[in-house]
Amino acid sequence: MSRESEIYINAFTRLTMDGVLLGEMQIANPRLTYPLSDLAQARPEIDITVRVVGDQPLAREVFNSPETGYFEKRGSFYYRNCNTANAMTTPDVFYKGRLPNSFLHIHMEVGESIGLLFSTTRNFIREGRSRLTRIASIDQAVNDIALAVSVFRGYLPFHGAAIEAGPPGRRYSLIFMGLPNTGKTSTSVAACKTLKADYLAEDICFVAPDALSVFAGPYTLDETKIQNYDELRGTKYRAAPLAAVVMLERTTDSAAASTLSPGDPKIRDFILGMNRYEFEWNHNIFVRHLMIGGASVGFSIPDTTRGYFDGLERIADRVPAIRLSGVDPRPWSEMLVAELARLGLPRQ
Repeated sequence: MSRESEIYINAFTRLTMDGVLLGEMQIANPRLTYPLSDLAQARPEIDITVRVVGDQPLAREVFNSPETGYFEKRGSFYYRNCNTANAMTTPDVFYKGRLPNSFLHIHMEVGESIGLLFSTTRNFIREGRSRLTRIASIDQAVNDIALAVSVFRGYLPFHGAAIEAGPPGRRYSLIFMGLPNTGKTSTSVAACKTLKADYLAEDICFVAPDALSVFAGPYTLDETKIQNYDELRGTKYRAAPLAAVVMLERTTDSAAASTLSPGDPKIRDFILGMNRYEFEWNHNIFVRHLMIGGASVGFSIPDTTRGYFDGLERIADRVPAIRLSGVDPRPWSEMLVAELARLGLPRQ
């Protein structure tokens, strides 16, 4: 297998592609990768393999059953609902497409690390990427399951841009959050220049709520956007602890800045609001069915959703927020620097 088929999505997730190049996902863009400086720090706590197979004999056998209901095959108990089936006691999900030999089998192993194996036929890939189909593509399936498993492993996805600033020995991270087209990218890039900081992620990053560690998602750039990639490309996977959330809000009022203390309910409501509908993995049929058998190892929709929201609230209770508002976001980066000084956070 060539080296180009293996990338780290972040410091804790390795993605290996065998016979297929995945397209752009929310958490990664394998088509737009570049060298990073701290690969040696990456540890694959989540190991994802996407493998193209010629046939899927087990899936064929599973779908040789009534269209709905429970049944037994090879000593295992399954549930089938039309084109989707899952094991009841192990994290396994199967999908049968409309094209001939269109199958997907997702298997999850839980131990010291988590292994995810996506075995797919080429016709499933074609069907999932067609504009005429209603099923999730292989790219979306990998994306949504990787997000849910990250939460299961204790890493919480944040929909926001991130930078790392401060002098040696006093480094800290900032996450910029707001509604689409609020100015996350422009404000984070401008602040990065002003603070002489390191850019971490444009659209998604991860936070571990206990240590407040920030993990970059460097390969999330949208290649259809007209942007300066040199400004947006992160250079590492791991960053200093989160020091503040930057709340960006477009209003009809003049530009204003204020700081909210840790534990302020407005911080919690803002973080939950910005993330809640961005990562709705339980809308993905593959995730839902995988979690039925996954409940035997604690990987279930209630546990994952509860763990995610509880973790976000713990973060909101521990970090301040800097609120930047107004019609025009251009003054926000300088206003941010002034608020950071009030919090005792150094420029460089």
